[in-house]
Order: sequence, then structure tokens, then C-alpha cells
Amino acid sequence: QLQAVVQDPRLAQATRPTAGDVPGAELETFKREKEELIKQLCHHYVPDPKDPKHEALERCIRSIDDANCYVRDNVCTIDQAIQYLRSYWSESEPDHRSASLAIQTGVGGSCLSHPHSTQYTFVLQSLTLWKNVQLRMFKLWHTVEADMLDSTR
Repeated sequence: QLQAVVQDPRLAQATRPTAGDVPGAELETFKREKEELIKQLCHHYVPDPKDPKHEALERCIRSIDDANCYVRDNVCTIDQAIQYLRSYWSESEPDHRSASLAIQTGVGGSCLSHPHSTQYTFVLQSLTLWKNVQLRMFKLWHTVEADMLDSTR
């Protein structure tokens, strides 16, 4: 029966995060629709609300929703930082020194020296790496926990 829940198209709708900034009334409608979908799913697969499986299913659905919102929030923030980087800087040397991302040993606590283009590349790579880590954070947590709980080690 769990496979049927996972394959139910209502699950994707019930655990879908909002898209960016949503006006108040629209957000309330979105929340009500999600709540209704969660109730429908729980009632469809475990009709008796007093059955402990009903509450367990609801917790699982809400947990999936939380995970999706967590990933969306973190990835959107990183996407916005990447957008700012690409909007306000380019990989080529800027016309004004004040717009340069270059770092120099001994200046501002820097231990390394890089020209603007190298530092731009490092920043973009770091943000892209962090975005990919965030997209896979739950798999990482699961893998780490499984490794820590492995009694054969």
C-alpha cells in the first residue's frame, strides 16, 4: 500500500513547495489546498482516523513536504546569489578596481592572491557545489546515519 501512496499524483501536489514570493491570499489558498490533499490521501489509504497508521501516514507526508521546502529554500537562495554574481560581475576584469573580486595576500586578511577572473570562477564553482550539496542533503544525511549505525564497522 505504501507504493500506491508514493505513486499517487496527489502526493506530489500535497508536498509541493510554493513558488517564490506568493501574495498573502494566494498563499492561504495554496495552504488550504495542500491541507485538503493531505486529508484526502490519509483518508483514502487509512480511512479510520483513529488507526495509528493514519497519523503515521500524515507525519510521513508532512515530513516529505518539509524536506521539499527545505531544499527549495536553500537552493533558491543559492540560485539568487549566482544570479547576483552573474548580474553584477563578469569573468573579465572590471573597468573599475572597486568592482574587482581579486584578492591579494596580506590585504583584508587574505592568505592567497588571485586575479578577478580566477576569484570569479572560484565563487561560481563554490556556489554551484553548495547548490548541488543542498539538492542532495537528505541523501547525504541518510548515508552518514547508515554509516554511523552500521554495526559491522
